[in-house]
Amino acid sequence: MLNCHDVLSLPTLSVTLGCVEPATTYRHLLARVCLVGTHANQHLEKIPTSRERTDFLLVLPTLNQIGVKGGDPFGLVTENADRLGLSPCPVEVAPAFCCSYPKKGFDGRVIRVVPERPFADQGMGAETIFMIYRDLTGLWLHTDCIVDGKLPSWAKDEDLLAFGAPIALSRALAG
Repeated sequence: MLNCHDVLSLPTLSVTLGCVEPATTYRHLLARVCLVGTHANQHLEKIPTSRERTDFLLVLPTLNQIGVKGGDPFGLVTENADRLGLSPCPVEVAPAFCCSYPKKGFDGRVIRVVPERPFADQGMGAETIFMIYRDLTGLWLHTDCIVDGKLPSWAKDEDLLAFGAPIALSRALAG
């Protein structure tokens, strides 16, 4: 597992939140840049969006770097991230990420966007989080189940987690 100093060496990306105007939804914006899974599509109209445009800096550690593996409690993900100064993301980060980086490849890895809390998904009967990946058909925005409070057992050690950057890192990269 990383220590607080190692966080400075992790990959970062910036996404702009608050890009959706009242007449536009992420569903319409994403139709031009990626494929959206059925359950993810159902959530796009419901997610809260920022009222003002703001840049949000993401840090992308692997599951292994956070000290978790597939099947571990989701709470362990957030506890370990908190120890490193990483914070959960607003739910809006996932669709904003797809709009900002439609051509990004991720080297075959899945990105799970860690929200303040997973959202209920009536169709899947479990709490879910957004996940982003690219396959032969293109970029996808999907949902991933947090069944019984645990990460999916099929999650790979090298898969990425998206967190909000620590304030010190945000300032260092901005300055």
